[in-house]
Amino acid sequence: GSGVRFDDRFLEELKARLRPSDVIGRSVKLKRQGREWVGLSPFSKEKSPSFFVNDDKGFFHDFSSGKHGDVISFLQETERLSFPEAVERLAAEAGMQLPAEDPQAAEREARKQGLSDWMDLARKWFAANLRRSVGKAAREVCQGEIIQTQRRFDLTFTKDDYFKVIGMKTGALFAASSGLAGTLSGMSAADADRLYDYGMRLGTAYQIYDDCLDLVGSEEVVGKTLRTDLVKGKLTLPILNLLETASDSQRAMLAQRISDHESLDLPELLGVDGYDASIESAVEVALDLLECCRADLAPLGDSDYRDALVDITRFLGDLLEKCRR
Repeated sequence: GSGVRFDDRFLEELKARLRPSDVIGRSVKLKRQGREWVGLSPFSKEKSPSFFVNDDKGFFHDFSSGKHGDVISFLQETERLSFPEAVERLAAEAGMQLPAEDPQAAEREARKQGLSDWMDLARKWFAANLRRSVGKAAREVCQGEIIQTQRRFDLTFTKDDYFKVIGMKTGALFAASSGLAGTLSGMSAADADRLYDYGMRLGTAYQIYDDCLDLVGSEEVVGKTLRTDLVKGKLTLPILNLLETASDSQRAMLAQRISDHESLDLPELLGVDGYDASIESAVEVALDLLECCRADLAPLGDSDYRDALVDITRFLGDLLEKCRR
């Protein structure tokens, strides 16, 4: 009832008694993958599973929609329950007795409806939302780096896997930066979402550029060590393109070197048919993403700020053109 208040201790015990995979698994078909469970997103239509549940940490994360939470928020999202309704249902499942109703709780809640209380709540929510956005991006970057490290020299690594990883490790940072800029500047939620999409695509395009640069760049010009992706067995977009288009014998040679954890060097790659085309194809993908970035900005109206964001895409586009062989 409205007079029931759930304190932190009650909520923590409730979540400790329930495995998220059990609760969520009733509505989402989950499959164990290492320490996590994975399934198709209940929030979006997808063919490749990007919905993860971690029992140890007590949360779910959906990469396709960006939704993240615990069993309580999952029920709120999927069954349109209020917070108290979700807690009461889970408490019944966990065999926990609800806290006794507090006769004065409703009166206290009514007093909180004053303007100053609402302003304070709004301020706290806004600050917490910013922290969550930054925390979400940091978490995705770390997860992306870990997945990429785990999948080194892995011939089952697909282009879909590649884009998922770089969306996490690079796109997420760009997206958080641009999306939060829109929120902090007072944009509508729809326009802030457009800026978030702009950042995601820009970050993805930049990572493709960096992966191409690792193969075709000059250390004297770039000022950093190159060819490290080859040595570390990272299957970047140009290499994945090459594995698709190389002749059977050359593909077999590349696959053998990768599966044996032997580093590939540039002279070997230069001798593979389609090497130049693999770079060209990756560049075209990144340029298409930059075109989408500019489309994301179109509804925002003319301004010096929008022009500056467009200029960033033009600058990155020029760098990508220099990667063509």
